Amino acid sequence: MNNKAIRLAAAGALTALLAGLAVPAQAATDPCSPLVDSVKICLAPDGRHYPVLVNSAVTVPGPTIGGALLVGNTLTAIDGPVDPWGAMLTHQWLRNDVPILGATGTTYTLTRSDLGKGIRVETTATAPDYAKTTVQSAKSAPVTAAAGAVPTIQILQVKVTTKSTTNFVMAEPLSLGPKGRLYLYQWLRDREPIPGATGKTFDTTAWAPPAALSVRVTAYAPGYDPATSTSTPAAVYPENATPGAIVAGGTGSGTS
Repeated sequence: MNNKAIRLAAAGALTALLAGLAVPAQAATDPCSPLVDSVKICLAPDGRHYPVLVNSAVTVPGPTIGGALLVGNTLTAIDGPVDPWGAMLTHQWLRNDVPILGATGTTYTLTRSDLGKGIRVETTATAPDYAKTTVQSAKSAPVTAAAGAVPTIQILQVKVTTKSTTNFVMAEPLSLGPKGRLYLYQWLRDREPIPGATGKTFDTTAWAPPAALSVRVTAYAPGYDPATSTSTPAAVYPENATPGAIVAGGTGSGTS
């Protein structure tokens, strides 16, 4: 039996014991017992006690680096979806696997010190009641100072399509570039960013016409300069319009 199973078995025994005890006065404001060996016992509204296993690790895939590997160019860290949604992400850039002092943002501008070296980015994900998780990107090819044009992804078109029988719309970028391209999305209302609306899909249930909806898409790939394009703004008239969420999707990253 693994440690997790042992903890849950112990929590089950403690749950049975607590079920026969009076509920403490503080339960109204704090329905959970103190944390013991990664398990806390919580009180449901119906008076039932149940165990909650905490400090399981945040799930996050390794990040990807977008941008041309040239001195003076800016690289971007692209993170995939995390679980739980809303976990906080921090970053550390590395040069030949050594942390670069002060390089802790989602972007990093290459310097002469990076010439001939490989670059990685490290993402650390944290969330309340979860153990933090740290993952790294693959190490890049050596940074160069080559002259000449830097390859750029070409975004030919960004369409917004309606998913049948729902109020959801979806961004569909069409682009040219290397395989494994990554996309980041930002939905716009009258050309202004909608806070938090960064998924590939968007729920128009709460949309109020006559404002126009569009989506801005940025495409990334290792060794290429990113490209950005915006769909044509269009009026949206959702069916069965009732108050609801405006955002759908995780971090909004996607691949081609």
